[in-house]
Amino acid sequence: MSPAVQPACISECQLVNWEIDTPDVKSLIKINFETMEEKGGSPYQKWFRSVATGKDAVVADTRSGEEDMFDNCRLIAWKTGKAFKPENLFFRTVDCGRLLPMHLAPFRVQIYGHDSCFKKLDEFEGGRRRWASHVLSCYIHRICVLRNMHGMGGADIPIVLTLWDDERTKRALEYWVDFSKGEWSREAQERRFEECDAFCRRQVIPSFLETDKLVRALLSDPEVGYVPPFIMFHSLPSDGNTCVLFTKPLHVPSPSLTKNGPASCNAKNCHRDGCSRIDIALSRSLVDKSHMVREWDIVHPKRTMCNLWICQVQHSSDTKLQRCQRCKEVFYCSSAHQTLDWRVHKNVCEKRS
Repeated sequence: MSPAVQPACISECQLVNWEIDTPDVKSLIKINFETMEEKGGSPYQKWFRSVATGKDAVVADTRSGEEDMFDNCRLIAWKTGKAFKPENLFFRTVDCGRLLPMHLAPFRVQIYGHDSCFKKLDEFEGGRRRWASHVLSCYIHRICVLRNMHGMGGADIPIVLTLWDDERTKRALEYWVDFSKGEWSREAQERRFEECDAFCRRQVIPSFLETDKLVRALLSDPEVGYVPPFIMFHSLPSDGNTCVLFTKPLHVPSPSLTKNGPASCNAKNCHRDGCSRIDIALSRSLVDKSHMVREWDIVHPKRTMCNLWICQVQHSSDTKLQRCQRCKEVFYCSSAHQTLDWRVHKNVCEKRS
């Protein structure tokens, strides 16, 4: 059977998974924010202020082409006068419409790469851990934006290491997008796979065959335990660009958020413009309800949820929820839940002109 049509199992993938656990990621985020404060306002901090506050704040567009309860509600919010800390930075989740602070969405980073790649990194001073700390510091702020817009899923962020240039990465992403449409015959799929594999083969770490098997396993194998809202691809060496394959169009952030994002990173002692950035322009999304992605959505796309983090009840679009009468940006299923959420929501709630 051709590799293009073989079922993908995570246990059979040849790429090695090296995990950076939640405490280490939290520590990295903490250091990153402290560094921004030391610099007296990084490009990311200034960007965050521009999209989260004032009359020019970026607001939600209609999600379904119809009138939506979240229209004109901010996608990212930072209350005037509050310190630039994770507990004060709020994100509108694409899956359920909640406005939640960054620190309520912990995550792990799972880095997949060829074994020879990790061995090479281990030869450097400080090894792979120092390399990962540097690279993630360069774009941890953008990872946080993407992660925190997915409140109920995606507790792990998969990053695939490649030696591909932009053209090879683009070719691979376009293959998965086209494949996700489910329109190819078996013969057409095998032909397209062979074309893409041949195009990427000259840079063999990892091969397209290995990468394709991993991508399909992450999206379809129940043994993975979750379906990531996106998969990141980082091109080595360490200052290469990173692009994203989103699982569905709903997971793609609004262009209003990304078009004016900072090009430079926040890593300490790094002053290179454009260093290790996430290239949204190169990124792609699979089609909605793709056969590549197993059904795993925790929240139905037509449902919304009470803004209280611990409330798990899903509500249909015609359910009348209580709106916060001060900011008018969040909803609750009861007065009791609104009261419970106030200790968190007060850090972002303010009247908007």
